[in-house]
Amino acid sequence: MARDYAKEHGYDLTSMWEENIAWGHLDSFRTPLQDNVHYVRFFETSRMHMMYLIGLETNGLEGGKAVLEGLGVSIILKSIDVKFKRPVTYPDNLVIMQRPHNTSPSRFNLSAVAYSLAQRAPVATSDAVCVWYDYDVWKKCDVDENTGIGLAIAKRAHKKD
Repeated sequence: MARDYAKEHGYDLTSMWEENIAWGHLDSFRTPLQDNVHYVRFFETSRMHMMYLIGLETNGLEGGKAVLEGLGVSIILKSIDVKFKRPVTYPDNLVIMQRPHNTSPSRFNLSAVAYSLAQRAPVATSDAVCVWYDYDVWKKCDVDENTGIGLAIAKRAHKKD
C-alpha cells in the first residue's frame, strides 16, 4: 500500500521510514494525533534516515557516520511547514516518505508525506527547505550536483512538480 503510494507520487523509496504510533503519542484526553509536534519529529527521522543512506551510498560507512555526527557537508533544515489532513489514533503505523525537488548547488526542497497504514491514506504532509551546510566550518556551502552527495539528491529529485 504505502510502497505503491510512494511510487505513484514520486517519493524516494529509500526514504521510507515506518513509525509505530504509541498510546503516548496521544494527549491525556485521548485526542487523536493532530496538530502535534510528533509529526515534525517523524519527518526529521525520515529525512535523516534518507541522508544516512545517501552518506552510505556515496562514501561508505564513514559517509553514513559523518551525516549522523554532523561532520563534513550535509544538510541543515532552514524551514518546515506541516499540513494536517486527517487525525491519527492508536493503534496505527505511519510510513513517512520524502521527495526532493527544486535542487540547486546551495539548497533543495523536500516534500514529505505521512501515510497511515490503518487508514490507507495520507494523514499529513510537509514541505521543507534544506540548505547544504559544512559542519566542519559551521557555515552554508554549495555542493556539486554532478558528484557525491549533491548528485545523489539530484538523482532522487522529483521532476513532475
